[in-house]
Amino acid sequence: MLIREETMAVHKAYFLHTNPRSWVRASLPKCCATAHETLQQMPDEQLQGLAWQQRDERLQAAVTACQERRWRETTGVDVADSYFTLVIPVYNEEQSLPSFFSTLMLADIPSSVHATIIFITNACHDSSNSLIDAFLARQGDVKEEMLRGDFLDSHINPYVKTVKLGNLTFMHVDTSTPGKGHALRTGNCIARSCGHTIAMCIDANDYIEPDAVRLLFHSAHRTFRRRPEHSDVVIFSGTGCGERRASSMKKIMDSVEVRKRHLIEDRSGYILGCLMAWNTEWLDSIGGPLGIALEDYALGVLARIYGYRIGVVEEARIWSYDANAFTDLLETRTRYVRGMLQVLYSLQYTAGAVKIVQRDSFYMRNWRERLRHLFRRSRQDILSFPRYLVTFLVWEYAIRRGRRDFWRDPENPTWKKIASTR
Repeated sequence: MLIREETMAVHKAYFLHTNPRSWVRASLPKCCATAHETLQQMPDEQLQGLAWQQRDERLQAAVTACQERRWRETTGVDVADSYFTLVIPVYNEEQSLPSFFSTLMLADIPSSVHATIIFITNACHDSSNSLIDAFLARQGDVKEEMLRGDFLDSHINPYVKTVKLGNLTFMHVDTSTPGKGHALRTGNCIARSCGHTIAMCIDANDYIEPDAVRLLFHSAHRTFRRRPEHSDVVIFSGTGCGERRASSMKKIMDSVEVRKRHLIEDRSGYILGCLMAWNTEWLDSIGGPLGIALEDYALGVLARIYGYRIGVVEEARIWSYDANAFTDLLETRTRYVRGMLQVLYSLQYTAGAVKIVQRDSFYMRNWRERLRHLFRRSRQDILSFPRYLVTFLVWEYAIRRGRRDFWRDPENPTWKKIASTR
């Protein structure tokens, strides 16, 4: 592929500095197949003798045509009939944003799709805002517009920056209100104002595979209705994949955290908040997401309480880093306990909410039930009892810390950053 020197001089190149190596191994074949398909549509002999601008236009046309074909084949929907909003909450993500931008641009979304991609910076005090503004400037002419609507956020900046790239609209919304739940509420309001029934979310410190958005859109478009009915699926999660950075504790962490030895038997009730899609009309009908720390899981609880269902798109994958230090593991589990308590607190400890939370998470049951759960699992695999016991004790310590943190501030919507997962 030929690259103009003046293009490289004007446009800063983004690199995949922080992407997990496993993401590279999983995504590189997909990217190579895409590039090969595009180049087949535009042989070298057709480019020879053309000016740089003409080559660029020919290649861009070939890229767009291939993207549109893949979109139709995966989703079953023509690009002209594809509408959705993609919400990207950002909270002090200056380290991951450059690589995230690259990953997003590899997401294989045709510019002919009617999509609004919203970066929502909430209470950022690093360089995230300037990084996003610079990214938008590289996509085209940036305009400043007045944000209209009732967002229930008195601290939101009423002026937003937007840029058009074909039918794609990139938008940067800023607020000093912390919490991802508030960002999702704002994103849902904007999505509905655009007439979109489908909204998605990607966290800015995680990395989607190139076909993840297409696959998630396919399931959402096939399922979501403008007037959802009981038993409808109203939320879809993608599949989370983790990689643990090398550390002195890595082998121990791998052993403790090995699948099916964390004492949680069924994770079907958990929502993968870093990659999900939801029905915007349904979310508006329940008053929007809860402004708490575990807002994604709370959405799943609310859906089930009201008789709706949640689903998983296993093929849509996103990569992140797992904790590789024991202190970070404790912090992760502590925040789950605090988040679960916030869910129950926000829903006033209703019987339905308590039943769902305790069924999903054994550590939210009373001491006797937690101990019974440990012994029952150990009888099924007696040789793993030492690992189960260690996991159980870690959870017990996390329960104490999580309760302490909850009672200090029951409505705190944010998390403490966990170093090894960034």
